[in-house]
Amino acid sequence: MKVYTDRFILTPGPTEIPHRVRVALIRETSNPDLDPQFLQVYNETRDLLKELIGVR
Repeated sequence: MKVYTDRFILTPGPTEIPHRVRVALIRETSNPDLDPQFLQVYNETRDLLKELIGVR
């Protein structure tokens, strides 16, 4: 999977961005549809909801 490192913030400016926001913007993000941990939580939640409403 290719990770894109060039990011642009398209805001009118010049605009001052707080340091904590700049730090958050450089963190690597993942696609929740492909994240194994998300998929595990999703499947567990789905199974619990099935049990709650009586679906097989």
